[in-house]
Amino acid sequence: MKSPTPEQIKQLLEEHKVSQKLGAKLSLVGIATFKRYCAGTTKMHPYVWKEFKLRIKVY
Repeated sequence: MKSPTPEQIKQLLEEHKVSQKLGAKLSLVGIATFKRYCAGTTKMHPYVWKEFKLRIKVY
């Protein structure tokens, strides 16, 4: 399992029409950390990515 690229995160947000603020809540991290994930300065842990994908589909 790999960490997602910033493009994958942004694409998932766009597909589900979710803002970064809501994305941060769904991934259980702060908005600043989530923005770093989207910018690519911090890598999202693969298990956080898996849970985030599940939560965003349910939302």
